[in-house]
Amino acid sequence: MSARQEDETLSLRQRSPAGICDWLDDAISLGGEAIFGRPNVIEPRDAQDQLQSRFVLKVMAYHIGATLGSVFDSDEGDQPLPVGALALAACAVERAFLWYKDDQPKGLPMTPFSRNHAGKDTGKWRETAVQELVDRTHRFERLLSRARALVTVVPPPALPSGTTQQGSATNRLYVRERSSSPPVASLYDDE
Repeated sequence: MSARQEDETLSLRQRSPAGICDWLDDAISLGGEAIFGRPNVIEPRDAQDQLQSRFVLKVMAYHIGATLGSVFDSDEGDQPLPVGALALAACAVERAFLWYKDDQPKGLPMTPFSRNHAGKDTGKWRETAVQELVDRTHRFERLLSRARALVTVVPPPALPSGTTQQGSATNRLYVRERSSSPPVASLYDDE
């Protein structure tokens, strides 16, 4: 909110505490700027680019940056869409706006982002707006393209050909540890 207070392109009224409250009310309302890339709170049906607000895209950019270089393959061999990450991003943006609007002025701390405090809301985003994008994958891909444009993380270098998973060119002594011990019975098969 401090960025909004310091934005000299806005009027003094828009930068005032009352103006910021009005903006928060509009932004988190149906068709608002918190969620839509092209908001329209007067006619919410005319709002466009749901889940493509600068806020949601920035959160998705953090996810994309954090997972650069990871390889995710589905059973069909394609790369699955990050539906969970998008549902979490939408829920996080919604919670942040609601906190700034309702609780922060009262001095109340934000509750932790956890299953108990955000699980149901994340699931609702997944079942509604995110599912609509899954059903229209070209729109989901457009959202990902916009989010990728905001990524500021440098991708890890590609592994040289012939490098195995036992060690990369950057750390030849690295060996991935098993996630669990082998079954005890297999140690004693010779007996």
